[in-house]
Amino acid sequence: NFYMAVAGCDDLYKSHADDAVLAAADMITKLSTVVQPNGQPTAVRIGLNTGAICAGVIGISSPRFSIFGDTCNTASRMAATADVCGGDA
Repeated sequence: NFYMAVAGCDDLYKSHADDAVLAAADMITKLSTVVQPNGQPTAVRIGLNTGAICAGVIGISSPRFSIFGDTCNTASRMAATADVCGGDA
């Protein structure tokens, strides 16, 4: 599965990058205690990036809220190529 989180959409929020890094570190720590149904510990790959994003509801028959743009694409590619954290890493 792939999940994306956004921090700092409010321009007045100045510590969004710090908070995103702290959230990623906390996820790695917490997920190491979560055991999958097959008995293996949960592992995660994380990609972080900062910059502008676009957001909105996409679709007609099955509308979904989505975020997209170069910032999201870069973070996604970073996550896809990152080393696995937690689990048996």
